[in-house]
Amino acid sequence: MDLLTRFQGDQAYSYIFDGETGHLDHALASPSLDARVVDAGAWHINADEPRALDYNQDFKSDQQIDDFFAADAYRSSDHDPLHVDLNLTADDGEAAPPADDDSGGGGGLGWLWLALVLAAGRRRRA
Repeated sequence: MDLLTRFQGDQAYSYIFDGETGHLDHALASPSLDARVVDAGAWHINADEPRALDYNQDFKSDQQIDDFFAADAYRSSDHDPLHVDLNLTADDGEAAPPADDDSGGGGGLGWLWLALVLAAGRRRRA
């Protein structure tokens, strides 16, 4: 099951389009990583923002673009980025091995992080 639905329920959403909500964005975990997932959700910084503040410059005057644009995370995409909270403490209470450890543990978190960044949506282009 998708982690967003698992932790936020069937009403979870990461976009709003034409008055409808849903999520096309997914956070998934392998069985070994799933045991370490403690929460997941959408960071509502885009979908709920008003259209006047969106990253798109169509139908906006130069003055509106100057007045409404802010170089921050809000309304940087049409989808909300997802977050996944992990418990990276080993079962014995010790810190889990670092991702670059050659002992066979870790390594997959880098791919998860990349997937989450890509799922956050396209960024505003200048």
